[in-house]
Amino acid sequence: MEALVKIVLGFCLLAMSLSYLYRPVWVLKVNQLVREILFNDANLLHYRRRLGVPLFAAALLFLYSGMVNLKVRSGNSRAAAYSDMNEAYRAFYARQYAQADKLCSEILKTNPREAHALFLLRQSRKATAPSADVLPSTPTVRAVRHRR
Repeated sequence: MEALVKIVLGFCLLAMSLSYLYRPVWVLKVNQLVREILFNDANLLHYRRRLGVPLFAAALLFLYSGMVNLKVRSGNSRAAAYSDMNEAYRAFYARQYAQADKLCSEILKTNPREAHALFLLRQSRKATAPSADVLPSTPTVRAVRHRR
């Protein structure tokens, strides 16, 4: 929902900034409706670039931020894996080892060679059961054990 709000606000600011920059006649028409509240004719045409450029920059900022939020939420992107790993580290440092173990296991299902997930899984299992064999039995881990 946050991403959608940012995108809508970004498009609104983009439309406003482009109308200031390229269609001041549109702004003047709107100005007739709300002249006493928002605009002053003498300043509108004189300061249109001073208002249009910051609005354009704000529009780009909101659009970029909204698109990044959408990308993080999609399940198959690299940013989503980074976000999941970040959550796993947060759970580990909060001493919620079961949650960190669960998140690392989910990450390893999609990418079994993820070194950070393997490391954090090992550390969370060491914290809960220090004497047990802490590495999962995956082909990558078996190959690493075989090299020793």
